[in-house]
Amino acid sequence: MGGNDSRLRLTAAMGALTAVAWAAPVLVLACGSGDGANEAGGGEGRDAPGGNELQAAPADPRAAPTDPQAAPPEGRLFPEVLSVRDAVLHDGVWFVVDIRELRIHRIASDGTYLGSFGGRGEGPGELRGNAGPVAMLGDSVVVRDQWGLHLYDFEGAPVADWRVEDDHCLAPSGVSMDSSPKGLLLVVQCAGRAGVEPRPRVVLAEGRGRARTLVTDTADVNEVRWDRGFPRMAAHPRGFVFGYTGDECLGLFDLEGAPLERICHDWMDRVPFPEEEADEYMRDLTPRARSQGMRVHRPEFYPPFVGFFVAGGENLVYVAQVSEESWHGVRLVTRGRSGGQTILPIPEGANLFGSGRSVLAAWADLEGTRIQFYTLDLERNAAEPWPAERPR
Repeated sequence: MGGNDSRLRLTAAMGALTAVAWAAPVLVLACGSGDGANEAGGGEGRDAPGGNELQAAPADPRAAPTDPQAAPPEGRLFPEVLSVRDAVLHDGVWFVVDIRELRIHRIASDGTYLGSFGGRGEGPGELRGNAGPVAMLGDSVVVRDQWGLHLYDFEGAPVADWRVEDDHCLAPSGVSMDSSPKGLLLVVQCAGRAGVEPRPRVVLAEGRGRARTLVTDTADVNEVRWDRGFPRMAAHPRGFVFGYTGDECLGLFDLEGAPLERICHDWMDRVPFPEEEADEYMRDLTPRARSQGMRVHRPEFYPPFVGFFVAGGENLVYVAQVSEESWHGVRLVTRGRSGGQTILPIPEGANLFGSGRSVLAAWADLEGTRIQFYTLDLERNAAEPWPAERPR
């Protein structure tokens, strides 16, 4: 392989991973932890499982691929929806964050479009940009944007707007968000300034005022480790799961940050990072890193997944890229009865958003967005389309 071909493949491989750096994959209309070696801790002064932090900024979600995706025949067209950044289900209604329109669409589980709310602006309930993720908090829907948190009732009327502050810095950047019985769980990160904790943390926001840190990652801030992936978190019946997508294990913590157990995924297929691309990566990055007093870890594998959620009981379902080197959507992976990796039968090319046992699959289309809902049956490793017939 020539040098230019190697550089192009490396750029494509890194871009494919970086395109899903935020809490959920982004679908844009075509016109979008533990490393197995470190012990996990909890509480404000304790450390989460993990090896070394990835020193890379998440990509702008608007930089998603623009090629139309092939949706299955049952996928229903929603011309009102121009993109899907995140989605959550509550009481039979999906709340879908549209990053292009800066609106939240309400879609019933039978496919009925119920309207939208939010919109671009700076007034109550209006979004400033980079909208998503979305979660439930009591009797409210919460959407995070670059300004803070916006709370709405289930009909879309604004309830409150909160700035995000925590016990380490003002206005930290957010990566993941989920709900818990005690409040909102967020993965946040401060800008790397002197005297500020730069590593990803899980914080609990119990209302207005400062969120408190539950868990801090054990990243070595002086090492660049691309193959560690990105920090992810999801609510769990016993608390929350937190870790990096490239590590061998995730950590399960209670809602005070105390470690409960490690959830390892050594059963997942891991794709080796090509030697020539790793050579190119090291040549490109090492001089710059050394000039800043940092070390570079040579990539060995692609991270096996880009996100996860809890589906039914304590079962984790992993969101994995279809291809490591280019963007072809994502797929859902679980551990089968044989102990190996099982891919759930949802047509490829979609972005997938899980909420319990329900999944929203979205495909970009020149006319809008096509959406199909699925119900997961993890006992049979099945994903059943819902509704079985498209509404007329």
